[in-house]
Amino acid sequence: MSENTVSKYVCSLEEKGLIRTEPTMVRSKDGRPLNGNLLYTIRPIQAAIELFYERQFQQLEEDTARQRAAERLAELACESPQNALCAPFGAVASPCADPGLEAQMGPLSEEFSGTKEKAG
Repeated sequence: MSENTVSKYVCSLEEKGLIRTEPTMVRSKDGRPLNGNLLYTIRPIQAAIELFYERQFQQLEEDTARQRAAERLAELACESPQNALCAPFGAVASPCADPGLEAQMGPLSEEFSGTKEKAG
Protein backbone atom coordinates (compact mmCIF):
# COMPACT_ATOMS: atom_id res chain seq x y z
CA MET A 1 0.00 0.00 0.00
CA SER A 2 1.08 3.55 -0.50
CA GLU A 3 1.99 5.79 2.42
CA ASN A 4 -1.05 8.01 1.78
CA THR A 5 -3.44 5.04 1.89
CA VAL A 6 -2.02 3.80 5.18
CA SER A 7 -2.13 7.30 6.65
CA LYS A 8 -5.77 7.71 5.62
CA TYR A 9 -6.82 4.48 7.30
CA VAL A 10 -4.76 5.12 10.42
CA CYS A 11 -6.46 8.52 10.77
CA SER A 12 -9.84 6.84 10.30
CA LEU A 13 -9.10 4.34 13.08
CA GLU A 14 -7.95 7.17 15.35
CA GLU A 15 -11.13 9.18 14.72
CA LYS A 16 -13.22 6.14 15.60
CA GLY A 17 -11.29 5.74 18.83
CA LEU A 18 -10.00 2.27 18.03
CA ILE A 19 -6.29 3.13 18.16
CA ARG A 20 -4.03 5.86 19.49
CA THR A 21 -0.74 6.86 17.90
CA GLU A 22 2.23 8.64 19.40
CA PRO A 23 5.31 9.88 17.56
CA THR A 24 8.64 8.58 18.82
CA MET A 25 12.12 10.11 18.72
CA VAL A 26 15.36 8.28 18.02
CA ARG A 27 18.95 9.45 18.29
CA SER A 28 21.34 9.20 15.38
CA LYS A 29 24.92 7.93 15.85
CA ASP A 30 26.14 11.49 16.23
CA GLY A 31 23.49 12.26 18.90
CA ARG A 32 21.00 14.27 16.83
CA PRO A 33 17.31 13.61 17.59
CA LEU A 34 15.36 12.26 14.62
CA ASN A 35 11.73 11.38 14.06
CA GLY A 36 11.07 7.74 14.71
CA ASN A 37 8.10 5.52 13.90
CA LEU A 38 4.62 5.92 15.27
CA LEU A 39 3.81 3.97 18.40
CA TYR A 40 0.38 2.34 17.97
CA THR A 41 -1.80 1.53 20.98
CA ILE A 42 -4.98 -0.49 20.49
CA ARG A 43 -7.67 0.94 22.72
CA PRO A 44 -10.17 -1.24 24.58
CA ILE A 45 -13.21 -1.99 22.44
CA GLN A 46 -15.61 -0.84 25.18
CA ALA A 47 -14.02 2.65 25.16
CA ALA A 48 -14.44 2.84 21.38
CA ILE A 49 -18.10 1.78 21.63
CA GLU A 50 -18.78 4.39 24.32
CA LEU A 51 -17.14 7.08 22.18
CA PHE A 52 -19.27 6.02 19.21
CA TYR A 53 -22.48 6.21 21.25
CA GLU A 54 -21.47 9.60 22.68
CA ARG A 55 -20.92 11.00 19.17
CA GLN A 56 -24.24 9.56 17.99
CA PHE A 57 -26.01 11.19 20.95
CA GLN A 58 -24.38 14.58 20.22
CA GLN A 59 -25.45 14.31 16.57
CA LEU A 60 -29.01 13.51 17.64
CA GLU A 61 -29.08 16.55 19.97
CA GLU A 62 -27.81 18.82 17.18
CA ASP A 63 -30.40 17.47 14.74
CA THR A 64 -33.18 17.98 17.29
CA ALA A 65 -32.08 21.56 17.96
CA ARG A 66 -31.94 22.25 14.22
CA GLN A 67 -35.44 20.81 13.77
CA ARG A 68 -36.83 22.92 16.64
CA ALA A 69 -35.29 26.06 15.13
CA ALA A 70 -36.84 25.28 11.74
CA GLU A 71 -40.24 24.71 13.34
CA ARG A 72 -39.94 28.00 15.24
CA LEU A 73 -39.05 29.87 12.05
CA ALA A 74 -42.05 28.32 10.32
CA GLU A 75 -44.30 29.46 13.18
CA LEU A 76 -42.92 32.99 13.00
CA ALA A 77 -43.41 33.04 9.24
CA CYS A 78 -47.05 32.02 9.64
CA GLU A 79 -47.67 34.68 12.30
CA SER A 80 -46.16 37.56 10.32
CA PRO A 81 -44.46 36.69 7.03
CA GLN A 82 -43.05 40.20 6.46
CA ASN A 83 -41.05 40.02 9.71
CA ALA A 84 -39.77 36.45 9.36
CA LEU A 85 -36.10 35.98 8.61
CA CYS A 86 -36.84 33.34 6.00
CA ALA A 87 -40.31 33.54 4.53
CA PRO A 88 -41.54 30.24 3.05
CA PHE A 89 -41.06 29.85 -0.69
CA GLY A 90 -43.87 31.51 -2.57
CA ALA A 91 -45.00 33.67 0.34
CA VAL A 92 -45.41 37.34 -0.46
CA ALA A 93 -43.74 39.62 2.05
CA SER A 94 -44.34 43.33 1.63
CA PRO A 95 -41.13 45.37 1.73
CA CYS A 96 -43.14 48.46 2.69
CA ALA A 97 -43.98 48.73 6.39
CA ASP A 98 -46.77 51.29 5.79
CA PRO A 99 -49.28 50.25 3.08
CA GLY A 100 -50.65 53.82 2.92
CA LEU A 101 -47.25 55.14 1.85
CA GLU A 102 -47.44 53.50 -1.57
CA ALA A 103 -50.97 54.90 -2.08
CA GLN A 104 -49.74 58.44 -1.34
CA MET A 105 -46.78 58.28 -3.72
CA GLY A 106 -48.30 56.20 -6.48
CA PRO A 107 -46.88 53.06 -8.03
CA LEU A 108 -43.28 53.20 -9.14
CA SER A 109 -43.98 51.45 -12.42
CA GLU A 110 -45.75 54.51 -13.92
CA GLU A 111 -42.60 56.64 -13.64
CA PHE A 112 -40.51 54.12 -15.51
CA SER A 113 -42.98 53.05 -18.13
CA GLY A 114 -41.40 52.50 -21.52
CA THR A 115 -37.89 51.88 -20.20
CA LYS A 116 -38.05 48.29 -21.27
CA GLU A 117 -38.87 49.31 -24.84
CA LYS A 118 -36.08 51.90 -24.89
CA ALA A 119 -33.54 49.37 -23.68
CA GLY A 120 -34.40 47.19 -26.60
